[in-house]
Amino acid sequence: MNEVELEHRILEALRTNAPLSAKELSEQLGVRGHDISKVLGLLLTRDLVSAQPRDSQQQASHTNPRVYSLT
Repeated sequence: MNEVELEHRILEALRTNAPLSAKELSEQLGVRGHDISKVLGLLLTRDLVSAQPRDSQQQASHTNPRVYSLT
């Protein structure tokens, strides 16, 4: 199973059974915990990057810190 397939399976499992720990996901999906952690890290990174402002006037800086929600 590649990372994209695993990502879809993880997201579906979280939608139907949330909250689940990485261990519970691993057991439910029959996938190694390391693979679960890797994909969860990629999902979190992608969400954080997509939450960043796009235009230069809205970019976060030391003088204008922003907090982004992952929900």
